[in-house]
Amino acid sequence: MKTRYWCPVIALCLTSAFRATSAQQVKPLTIADAIATRSFMGLSPISLSPDGEWVAYTITNPEKRRTHTDDAIEYMRTGAPRAAEGAELWIANTRTGEMRDLTGPAGGSWDGVWSPDGAQLAFYSDRDGVERLWVWDRNTATVRRVSDVVAHPFFAHEAPQWTPDGSALLLKVLPEGDTIEGTPDSLARAAAWRPNDSTPTATVLTANIGATDTSRGIAVAGQRANADLALVSVSSGRVRRVVRRISVMRYWLSPTGRRIAFTTVTGAVQSPEIANVFDVSVADISTGRIQRLASRVLHWWSPPVSWSPDGDRLAFTTKPYSFEMEDRPNHPLPTGDCYIVDVAAGTTRIATRGRHADFSDDLSPPMWSADGSTIFALGSDTLWHIDVRGDSIEPVGTVPGRRAVGIIASGPYARPWNPNGRPEIMVRTLDTTTLKVGIASIDLRSGAAQMLYEDDEWLPVSSRIAFGMAARSDVLVYEREDVSHPDDIWVTSSTFRDRRRLTHINPQLDAYVFGERRLIYWRSDDGDSLRGALLLPAGYRPGTRYPLISWQYGGENWSTLANGFGIISFEIDYPQLLATRGYAVLVPDAPQHIGTPMLDLAKTVLPGVNRAIELGIADPARLGIMGHSYGCASTLMLIVQTTRFKAAECSSGFSSIIGIAGVIGFGSTWADSGQGKMRATVWERRDRYIENSPYFYLDRVQTPLLLVMGASDRTVPPFLGDATFEALRQLGKRVEYVRYGGEEHQPMKYSAANRADWMQRVVRWFDTYLGTGSQAVSH
Repeated sequence: MKTRYWCPVIALCLTSAFRATSAQQVKPLTIADAIATRSFMGLSPISLSPDGEWVAYTITNPEKRRTHTDDAIEYMRTGAPRAAEGAELWIANTRTGEMRDLTGPAGGSWDGVWSPDGAQLAFYSDRDGVERLWVWDRNTATVRRVSDVVAHPFFAHEAPQWTPDGSALLLKVLPEGDTIEGTPDSLARAAAWRPNDSTPTATVLTANIGATDTSRGIAVAGQRANADLALVSVSSGRVRRVVRRISVMRYWLSPTGRRIAFTTVTGAVQSPEIANVFDVSVADISTGRIQRLASRVLHWWSPPVSWSPDGDRLAFTTKPYSFEMEDRPNHPLPTGDCYIVDVAAGTTRIATRGRHADFSDDLSPPMWSADGSTIFALGSDTLWHIDVRGDSIEPVGTVPGRRAVGIIASGPYARPWNPNGRPEIMVRTLDTTTLKVGIASIDLRSGAAQMLYEDDEWLPVSSRIAFGMAARSDVLVYEREDVSHPDDIWVTSSTFRDRRRLTHINPQLDAYVFGERRLIYWRSDDGDSLRGALLLPAGYRPGTRYPLISWQYGGENWSTLANGFGIISFEIDYPQLLATRGYAVLVPDAPQHIGTPMLDLAKTVLPGVNRAIELGIADPARLGIMGHSYGCASTLMLIVQTTRFKAAECSSGFSSIIGIAGVIGFGSTWADSGQGKMRATVWERRDRYIENSPYFYLDRVQTPLLLVMGASDRTVPPFLGDATFEALRQLGKRVEYVRYGGEEHQPMKYSAANRADWMQRVVRWFDTYLGTGSQAVSH
């Protein structure tokens, strides 16, 4: 089947920097424009054609999100992963700025990757009702379905991978004999949409406020599926299944096209490390033989693996802890190592013996030199050189005053980008004091570093794990956002003097002036130095006091996000909705300690609020507070300890650590050895659980609370929200409880109707109890 599909062409005015224009106004961001804000699909690759002329990327269009009648959260009824809901595949010309939408009139399309010759773009799409593999021909501007086989990725970064000769693609497909409708070893149940998705599914219960309205949704949990790893011929569509019915976490095709490396999770450990346990295996494509080359590899996500140029060796790094270990007192973090695998010999050896830097990495693999003699890796903010033959390891150099957070890679096999042909490595940098992000070069001979550019921009999650940028020849494309401008793709050359915005995915936001940020500093009640990111109201006027909303998330230093659009990740919340209405939003650092997380919040956050008042920005009579997930629990922890806040909103949270500890699958671990910081079971330290659960102190609450839950939330089950509401109702407190039928954990990922309803309620709640943000007070 071959369909001619001409794409709309959009001309861009490329600018070297964001500038306010006369068309921008200080005015409230409308709910309609807010919920239409598009973003890049998390972890989906940015793919640059070999000639550097076209970049392919995937956008999530939130207006295409639907409310589902059951909770098969992993997959939609087309077999596509829920992460791909609302996905749109675009390409942009790095020279002319021309953009084309390849999505098609129905369904979604995502994870575009260019063929080795740049003539075709392969991608996933469910445009015909089922998720399959498609290609777009660059010369004829036509799309074609490659095969009838059902593609079956679970994660957004599981893009198809081209064989070196461009004849076939490697991808995860539905196990042979399984169907989308589900079998015990497959999808369990595909999600179905509500027939009428234009109205909210809110069930509203109130106490001491007003009337109740109801609408209900029911959900049933789905399950993760196994998959086959298969090669699909581009010309014939023939499918060759190489690895069958295995829950593969990640996979990599060798540069020779002879082998496939893949990882599988086999278990978990809790003490002294907190990590998952993986096997690293290799499948020979010609014989089908599978070798398990490394066992009991510790990593919180999945060991990142890279192939040597000759396809005979592998390198991978370990990360034997999760973020939950980082606050353990008197317990140093275990060090991540680098390993080298000789596939032919079937041997695995450690390449980082003795004392060395921590090579733990989330998803970016160690990188091989072009001749395969050297591996480069980052550890302890230093670039390291590993001699593959002698297993010697030496530091190359650092970037003074900066953290080196990622090596810039080129091509499909993670080789260091070297556009100038000089003996140097390009790295992405972060100034932890100013939060400026930049790019530096490190000379491989002298170790000297040179900053090539630096700016007040955000380092997106995808950039930190090497998916937010791509490089070929003398072209680099990368995601960029700052506190007042949402994410777009920018393009530059190796000189970095001609950086310019390439995409323009949210034109509806051009008319607004957004809030700027300021870093503020204070000391906790225990004397510790802390920092907060303060989002100023749009059109901020010095000498004027504004209502302040403190956005909470205990145990984290969220001020490090200060350069992101609106500071808070767009997937979590939308503070600019409040900033354009005249509110200031404080995002404070809030470290917590073992056994005292609730008390620690009061000791860290309230002095930060005081600092915003001392600076003349916050109106002490109009303070609000809000948070999501554990930030919701943090909000409740604070309003039982102080009456300073006049309004509170929290979503997808809980008030009882005992309650969350009872959630099957993760609750006891979360409370004991994880984020809950109890470091004991409830039977060992029931006093600690009670003292840190705001549920037992809800009688002290005087702050009106807007409580929001997704009725299909499996992270924080809605019964925990029910318990909080019912306790407040019995105590005669002022509370509004909104449950959204068919929705999961994150309100920003609700359907358009429910997301709009939630945003309207948040704005109305704070306007009611704090007065509209536009009612600023001069002093």
